[in-house]
Amino acid sequence: MMIHLSNDITKESALKIAKAYGLPASIEDGIYNDRSPGLGLMTALEQRLKVSHELDILNEFCQTLYDLDLNKLADRIKNTYPQLTARPPAPQVTTNTDVSDATLSELSGYIGAEWKQIALGGLKLKRYELDQIEEDNNRSKDKIYASFALWRKKNHGKASPKELLALLQKQEDLDQDAIEILEKEVNRGERR
Repeated sequence: MMIHLSNDITKESALKIAKAYGLPASIEDGIYNDRSPGLGLMTALEQRLKVSHELDILNEFCQTLYDLDLNKLADRIKNTYPQLTARPPAPQVTTNTDVSDATLSELSGYIGAEWKQIALGGLKLKRYELDQIEEDNNRSKDKIYASFALWRKKNHGKASPKELLALLQKQEDLDQDAIEILEKEVNRGERR
């Protein structure tokens, strides 16, 4: 059994995996290069974990990928080895205070090309998180929604419509309809 995922691993993903497994994670250590970011990583993992023949270790690796939100890579391994039991984490249930899926979905329709600036500046997401969102989603609205959903996940319990509204009001050139969606949600929450 040999996994061939090296061409599917981005530099950011390689660093996440290397960190999770305590592997050296710098260009000098050969973990990734620009043409095939995962090649050195997969070689190091195969040497260190003997992934080529041990299903229990392969299952652990697959679960680590899921835990790091590298679901596409984990799914490829599971498709190759259906006997693995690794599973993606259960979706996090939002609290009554967290902004709803419906609101995030509606809001995503009013955000345009400025979504990356909002995600990095307003929502304080990391560049590698945006890279993963772009890799996992094809449509712009899905990318925007995924960035809001990640912000909500990272701020679970504090990701209220009021908090999101405060963050978005600081953004320049934001569609006024987006602000109004959140203002309505905040007003509904205050009436309850």
